[in-house]
Amino acid sequence: GYFISTLDGRGIDVFDWFTVPAIIENKGWEDTAGLIHEIVAYATMVLAAVHTAAALKHHFIDHSRVLTRMWSGPPSA
Repeated sequence: GYFISTLDGRGIDVFDWFTVPAIIENKGWEDTAGLIHEIVAYATMVLAAVHTAAALKHHFIDHSRVLTRMWSGPPSA
């Protein structure tokens, strides 16, 4: 998101406390940066979904106890 704004020459306002200046200004590239941002966001969502599906598969099909241990925390001594 930072590169999308700064490529257009705009700084980023942080809670109206201060502004992060635009370091890189390259007009015309903000659409490309937005497309890359969108692709990476969707890839991250797909990766998270596949990771969740794999964890559930190991729990319910393979009967692995790893997920149960992750939910309950370390064993009591």
